[in-house]
Amino acid sequence: MSGDLLYSSHNSEKCWLTYWIKKRKFSFVGCLLQAYFLHALGAAECYILTIMAYDRYLAICKPLQYSSIMVTRLYVSLVVACVIGGFISPVMEAILIISLLPYCGPQIIFE
Repeated sequence: MSGDLLYSSHNSEKCWLTYWIKKRKFSFVGCLLQAYFLHALGAAECYILTIMAYDRYLAICKPLQYSSIMVTRLYVSLVVACVIGGFISPVMEAILIISLLPYCGPQIIFE
C-alpha cells in the first residue's frame, strides 16, 4: 500500500510546486532524480506484486505446506529483497543517461 502511494504521488509534488510557485525551470539533476525514483518505485512495486502472486500460488496449490513455507522471516526477507532490488535496478539506466546522452547549454529543462 505505501509503495503504491509513493509510486503514484512522487511526481505530483513537483507539479504542485511548479503550479503554485510559478518556477518553470527544472534542473537536469532534478529531472534525473525524478526519473530514477519513478523507475525505482515502479520496479519495487512490480517485484512486490510478483511475491504476492507467489504467495497466492502457494496458498492455493500447496495449502497444507503453506504455513511451514511462508514464515515471517521469509516474508521480511522477500520484502527487503524487493525494495533493494527495486532501487538497484534503475542504477544502470541512470549511469547510461549521464554518460551517453549529450547535453548542451545550461542544463535546464523548461516545462
